[in-house]
Amino acid sequence: MSAIKTIIISRTDKIGDFVVSIPSFATAKAMYPEAKVIALVSKNNWMIAKNLNCVDECICIDHFKEGQDIADYLAQYHPDVFIALVSDNRISKLAKDCGASIRIGPLSKIMSFFHYNKGVRQRRSLCQKSEAEYNLDLVRSLDRHLFDEVGVRFDRIIYTQREKASIVSYFHQEGMMGEDFILVNPFTGGSGSNLSITGYAQIIEGLLNEDNIRRYGLSGNQASLPGSTDSLAVVPPKIIIMGIEPNREACKQILSLIPEHYHQYIHTFINVDSLLVAAAMVDSCKVFIGPSTGITQIAGNYHKSAICFYSTRKSNSHTRWALYGDPNEHPVTLDLDMLDPNTKELKVLSPEIKEQVLLPALQDFYQK
Repeated sequence: MSAIKTIIISRTDKIGDFVVSIPSFATAKAMYPEAKVIALVSKNNWMIAKNLNCVDECICIDHFKEGQDIADYLAQYHPDVFIALVSDNRISKLAKDCGASIRIGPLSKIMSFFHYNKGVRQRRSLCQKSEAEYNLDLVRSLDRHLFDEVGVRFDRIIYTQREKASIVSYFHQEGMMGEDFILVNPFTGGSGSNLSITGYAQIIEGLLNEDNIRRYGLSGNQASLPGSTDSLAVVPPKIIIMGIEPNREACKQILSLIPEHYHQYIHTFINVDSLLVAAAMVDSCKVFIGPSTGITQIAGNYHKSAICFYSTRKSNSHTRWALYGDPNEHPVTLDLDMLDPNTKELKVLSPEIKEQVLLPALQDFYQK
């Protein structure tokens, strides 16, 4: 194993799927610090992957059409190891055709038994552990002793000064420089269970309500309130609602459902730039609220206080999609029977669910 010089690790699906895979890349690099770690990713994740310290080179699979010579391209790196964190026929065939002598992947479909020689039977559909742990099991199979000796490693998503400047410019424009804020990302991209637009409006109104702030945020907290020297004064948190251009009208709709006297505390950020600008915004917040999706996984990468929505459906459960390594996550599970079967949104925001959001959000926001 000491002769390993090049490791290709593939994860070619969505943003959240890749973010939970970062510990696998970081751990493999820690196991073999002298080896070149190459990330094979989709165009969705190329920007994140190429900036990770644990990745030496990044290749975008979408630059190659099906049937093109990507296997020959990968073979030029003379890979010793190919690890497929998820697999389909194209990926498993690539593992073999690129010439890697050690080929690791989940053993499920028939062809995977022919293409991988150190595969792992996982049965992910049973959702018995987190996606991050399923990925790490594949890395561990490369060398169990070395994996256990090194331990699981993590790597922070890096954004550049350009992305940071974009966020700073927004804070200047909104008069928010240096202020703590709660970031709400209400949108899933259709991948998970969620609150409705009305539900998010009720949550934001609840975060700004003086009685809730005293009850959840100040009770038991010794921290002084932001912007005030009066320990009895209530200064509501600043809240940013984040989305992309297709979410602009939905953001306006959320705002329209909230009483106008709270609008002075609410800001909207429509990201028309890049995923790394969204990452910079997430990194700047004190508390994050959103559904189980890629942006939420980025909050987990930064170890944010994160209130994340899951459901009782196994494939969307906290067990499967936990913010791995984030000690500050506060998962909220939505009962499948209470979700609209078409939209996957919560029909009615109950007082119990509302409290599960407001309590940790306000406690964590007002603590020192």
